[in-house]
Amino acid sequence: MELRQLIYLSKIKAPIGLCDVDISRQLEEIHKTSVRNNASASVTGLLLFSGGCFLQVLEGRRLVLERLFERIAADERHTDLERLCDNEIDDRMFGSWNMGLLNLEAYRGVDRELFLSFGSLISSARLSGDDVQARETTVRLLRTFKDCLAVAA
Repeated sequence: MELRQLIYLSKIKAPIGLCDVDISRQLEEIHKTSVRNNASASVTGLLLFSGGCFLQVLEGRRLVLERLFERIAADERHTDLERLCDNEIDDRMFGSWNMGLLNLEAYRGVDRELFLSFGSLISSARLSGDDVQARETTVRLLRTFKDCLAVAA
């Protein structure tokens, strides 16, 4: 079985005046739906939210992730979708989570600058043409977020 990890960034497409409570409810709704759907599709991963931005890591079979990404791209709750990584992996980083959720707006124990710089760090590594560096940077940052989620739980 070809196991892949797909990572993307996007921005929330929220109406003006949407408050933190409304965003938290929307995130919980997305989380519940993801957990239910991902369990049946053998997809694991992590959803991070901060400063109006989503970062999601999805792990699973290639065809399943391709279909899922198409549905995500069509979701009108976000915009400016950018695929950062789509790599073959040996093992799942988030194997026990159908979808972990870390709302950095509600949890202050994480360096938000690290989250906000994630996309630019990965993009810089990709632009340099060094796929190994891009992958290593991605794994290092994801482990940091995974550790933060474990502490938050």
